[in-house]
Amino acid sequence: MVLDLNKMVSVVIPIYNAEKYLEQCIESVLSQTYNNIEVICVDDGSTDNSLLICNKYAQYDKRIKVIHKFNEGVTSARKTGVNSASGKWIMFVDSDDWIDAEMCQVLVEKALLYDTPLVSVRYRRCYENYFIENQMGFKEGLYEDTRFENEIIPNFIFSKKIRDYGVDASMDTKLFEKEKLYEVISRLDDDIIFHEDGAIVYSYILQNKKIYICNKAMYNYRMSDYSSSIHSFDDVKYDSYKKAKKFIKEYANRYSYKDIIYEQLDMCELKHILMFMPDMIPIYDKDKILYPFGDIYKTDKIVLYGAGTMGMKYYQYLINKGIDVCLWIDKRWNEIDTEYKISSIEDINSVDYDKILVAVGKADIIRNIKEELLLRNIEEDKICCLDFKKMENMRKSLIV
Repeated sequence: MVLDLNKMVSVVIPIYNAEKYLEQCIESVLSQTYNNIEVICVDDGSTDNSLLICNKYAQYDKRIKVIHKFNEGVTSARKTGVNSASGKWIMFVDSDDWIDAEMCQVLVEKALLYDTPLVSVRYRRCYENYFIENQMGFKEGLYEDTRFENEIIPNFIFSKKIRDYGVDASMDTKLFEKEKLYEVISRLDDDIIFHEDGAIVYSYILQNKKIYICNKAMYNYRMSDYSSSIHSFDDVKYDSYKKAKKFIKEYANRYSYKDIIYEQLDMCELKHILMFMPDMIPIYDKDKILYPFGDIYKTDKIVLYGAGTMGMKYYQYLINKGIDVCLWIDKRWNEIDTEYKISSIEDINSVDYDKILVAVGKADIIRNIKEELLLRNIEEDKICCLDFKKMENMRKSLIV
C-alpha cells in the first residue's frame, strides 16, 4: 500500500515565558523526518524573550508562523493555533518539551494506514539525569467498533489495571484531524485551566470512537521547577477540573455506557484529591490519618518519600496535623531547590521511624519505589502507598 505523505501537519506550540527551553523545542519540531509541516508558535503574551526567539527562527525557516496575542491561557492559545492552521492534521508540543525526530512521520503513517482520526504515542517523563517511560493500558493497534467498546471504554479514562489514565490525557502525544478537533476545542471554555487536555482528548475520543494506539515513546515531557511545585494545584484548579469533567460528561451522555465513563471520571477526580488535597480525605478512625494509604497512626514517626507536588502537599498536611516527620527523602534530593531539608534514601537507616509514606500518585513509580525499598530489607508493612481498593471504597462517599 502506497501512502500519500504529502498532506500537511500543523504543529501548534503554545508559548508563555518559555525562553529557557524554547529553542530545543522548536528545533526538535523543525528536525522532523516528515517535512510537510507548518509550525505555529502562539506567543501568549510572554514578558521574556520568547517572542524574539520565535521571530529569529521564522526569519530563516518559512515553515514557521508566529502569532503574538494577549495572555489568555493555554486553551485560548491552542484555539488560536487551530484556527490559524492550514494542515489536515494537528499536533501540539508544549514549549518546554521536545519530540523525537520520527514522531510526526510515525503518527501520519499510522493515521493513513488505518484511516483513523486519532493516533496516540507514549511519552517519557524526563528528569535531569534519567527518564521514565509512561505505561499504556492498551496493546498497540487499531481500536474501533466492537473492539473500541469492549476494550477502550472500560478503561480509557481511568484504568484499573495500571491505576492511572488508560489513554493518557495529554494532547501533546497525539495526532488529530483538524476539522474534527475544531468541533470539540471550539466548545471548551477558555477559563478551564486544569485538565483542559483531558476535556478535549476524552471528548474527541467519545465523539469519533476510533483510535490507533502506538506503544512507542516519542514525546519528551520535561520534569522541572520543584521550587514552585507546591503552588501547582489549588482550589481554583480543582474547580477547573470539575468543569472539565462536566464537559466530558456531555459527550458521554450520548451513549449507553455513560455510567462506566462517570465512574472513571469519579476515580480520576478522587485521585487528584488524594494526590494534591489531603485535607479532603475523610477521617474514618480518630487515631489514624490518610485512610487510602493504610494504617498510619497519628502517633507514628513518618519518613516521607517524594518531594514533588504531591510530596510538598503531604509534608504541609503532616506538619499541620502535628505528625512527626522525622525524615523527608527523594531520589533527586540534591537537585531540589526548596527551603526544606530533603535527604537521600541512604539516610533512612539513620533515623527511628514507624512508617514510610510514599507521596507519589503514578502507579509505575510507586511500584519502582516499593521494589527499591524492599531490596533495602525494609519491612513491607512499613511501606504505605496508595491502595486502589481503598480508593474505590472512598468514591461513593466522597465524590458527589
